[in-house]
Amino acid sequence: MPSLSLLLLTLVLLLPVEAVSAPLPHHTGSRPRVAADEQRTVEVRGPRGSNPLAPSEIDHGKQIADSSDQVKRAVANAAGSARLERLAARSPNLERSLKNVQPLFTQRHIEDKNADPQSRKADVLYYNYSTNEVIRVVVDLNSFAVQETKVTRGVAEQPFFTSVEIKAALQLIFDHPQLGPRLRTAYQEVTGQSLADISPLEAKAQGGIFFPNSAAHTPLGDATADCAQNRCMQLFVPIDDTKFIDTTNLIVDLSTGQILWVDEGLIPQRH
Repeated sequence: MPSLSLLLLTLVLLLPVEAVSAPLPHHTGSRPRVAADEQRTVEVRGPRGSNPLAPSEIDHGKQIADSSDQVKRAVANAAGSARLERLAARSPNLERSLKNVQPLFTQRHIEDKNADPQSRKADVLYYNYSTNEVIRVVVDLNSFAVQETKVTRGVAEQPFFTSVEIKAALQLIFDHPQLGPRLRTAYQEVTGQSLADISPLEAKAQGGIFFPNSAAHTPLGDATADCAQNRCMQLFVPIDDTKFIDTTNLIVDLSTGQILWVDEGLIPQRH
């Protein structure tokens, strides 16, 4: 007679990749946080030294990075990818909002201790969903030139999620034929109101990078193996200070538009 572990392994292999029944650890190694592109800065006259980037510097840095050879080449190469069509089939709204080469955010470049104190540099980050690569363009804001471009891969190299990506993950769940109704039911139970779209969830929703080793030694481990390279998110969806919708058993793969989940689905929670 086959052992219980062999039967479980057979079951996992037979289940579709989007519906695996197994407990998922709640601790993923990445705490959900406010979207990286929503950090606020203020405009100052003549920013210098270690001052945070001013909004005008962020805009200039992005414009320079957008016109760099590396970014333009990545956009051109990704243009033939069928990924956007696959996303549109799952959620029609995503084809326009989540590009193959998605701008993420711009942040102050970390300088060496011996660097010129008046140096002003920005790191402009993009995620190339067609190749699962992070593109980091270092822009010298004093000379208005690209100083360096770095391309990296792997979950350990991925930047924090942006508001566009968090909204895309919510939209994929909302439009999912099984999870969408569960989300609307959970929201109704928590708030007493119907959920016509994702707008009531956008302001407070947070996303953390999912590290697949957190699901090691569980039946879901094999299903989430691609998250070692893909851009996978674990969502936290608070409603207010005392209520939230438990989405810790959902993993949204933004590279493919797939959602990995356990049978518990979405559970309304109060605390």
